[in-house]
Amino acid sequence: MRKLVLLMCVALSATFSARSQTTMRFFDKALFFDGYAGLVSDSLYNAVSPIPQPAGMIRHRNDLYSTKMSDAQVGAIGTTLTMNVTIKASCDNYDRIGNVNLAMVPKGATSYNPDSVQRIEIGRFITPFMNKNIMPDTVPYTFSIDNVAMLLKETGITSTYDIWVELEVFGVPYAANTQVAGCSGRNDVFFGTVDFITNAAAAVQNTNVLLPLQFKKNLNNYDSNATDQ
Repeated sequence: MRKLVLLMCVALSATFSARSQTTMRFFDKALFFDGYAGLVSDSLYNAVSPIPQPAGMIRHRNDLYSTKMSDAQVGAIGTTLTMNVTIKASCDNYDRIGNVNLAMVPKGATSYNPDSVQRIEIGRFITPFMNKNIMPDTVPYTFSIDNVAMLLKETGITSTYDIWVELEVFGVPYAANTQVAGCSGRNDVFFGTVDFITNAAAAVQNTNVLLPLQFKKNLNNYDSNATDQ
């Protein structure tokens, strides 16, 4: 009887834990394009992507997309937060860098200039060499970002800013144009999906401090503002 009660308690605990989790999807197979090319049009995006560009997703560049967290999504954040990123191959068969950021945008703005707002990187990854015709053609990344959950509950931030989630995936199709079947003449490079998984909603806070550091700095020998001259 003791074993039966213990098993029932474990089962009930697992069921309760699963039910108390909330999953929020911010990007669903968002399709990225040649990072060196000009921004592709909405019509080209929708012609190439199997999923039409969703309302609310802004494509700042071919390698940088963003979408705003709704008040309900921010309110649903609990004390734990896990971020799952899935990258799927298209017409770039080399290893590339990508990252997920949060942008703090003045409340009510419908768009923003990424270089004019405060941003923090919450996850960085490197894609493997992949061929869209050879399985596996996707790679998952998981980040434990409980510290970000505290920032999303901080009224000192959320009373002033809307929070936008950014997915940045740089890629180029030039090698795949000749090396990957079906990629001739194409400039789409990767698909990206981002999910947040959190526990039951937590109370707001007003005790956290966000101290910004350098978000990103180019280091090269062909930029007059770089440091390696």
